[in-house]
Amino acid sequence: MCTWTHSPRDARAWHRAVVRIGDGVSRLTAEEQENGRRALRFLRFRAGGWKPVAHAVGFKRKTLTNVSEGDGVSANMVFKLARLAGVTFEDVMAGRFPLSGACPHCRKT
Repeated sequence: MCTWTHSPRDARAWHRAVVRIGDGVSRLTAEEQENGRRALRFLRFRAGGWKPVAHAVGFKRKTLTNVSEGDGVSANMVFKLARLAGVTFEDVMAGRFPLSGACPHCRKT
């Protein structure tokens, strides 16, 4: 749950008078998060490393490595990964991309 508080001197607000309180992380299930991580690792292998994937999706390389190692996956990241892969967001979330056992080099199962 997210709430808003008005505090002109709140350090978290810097120059704003309104601060958002609550978790800003998307509420993806554990299964959806793992599907996102699997797609991320597949795309890394397909692209030849973290740097090309990071450049294509607009995240830092370190962020992608942290996510692949177990940090939380945001819906925004999954959306960008799906766009990069040319599949739908729903395909990634449901685990239909990449197909189980698919080769990251030739995409054959």
